[in-house]
Amino acid sequence: MKTKFNLLWGAAALMMAAITGLHVVAGGQDYVPPLLTQKALNANETGIYYYVWHMATLTMGTIALVFFGAAVRANWRGPAFLVNGLVLAFAGLSVAVGIGFSQFPWALPQWTLFLAVGLTGMAASILPGTSRQARLDRHGG
Repeated sequence: MKTKFNLLWGAAALMMAAITGLHVVAGGQDYVPPLLTQKALNANETGIYYYVWHMATLTMGTIALVFFGAAVRANWRGPAFLVNGLVLAFAGLSVAVGIGFSQFPWALPQWTLFLAVGLTGMAASILPGTSRQARLDRHGG
């Protein structure tokens, strides 16, 4: 049986991969070097923040892969639905931290990116017929 590519899960995968790339490139240039060279934190604290930065990278990359799996295989859609909840939690956490540090909404704009991915994932979970093949079948293609 031919696999039907789900366009919304594909879009969520592409957006999440782009966010991961932005995190690696921009974060790797703008945030990691100052973290590693600062002297205000001890080595243990610096190591913990560096470790968490890498955990975020791995988590976002894994989410992108799960979303891509859901785009090409229907049996990945359950796990994709679950990790989509994590993406929405990332958006909420970004808002909460921004408010808590009086930096909301634009000093910590990550919430906008995570919200866009999360809403796309919700749409992929809810809307029927979001696969390319389903549209071709309906229109005689």
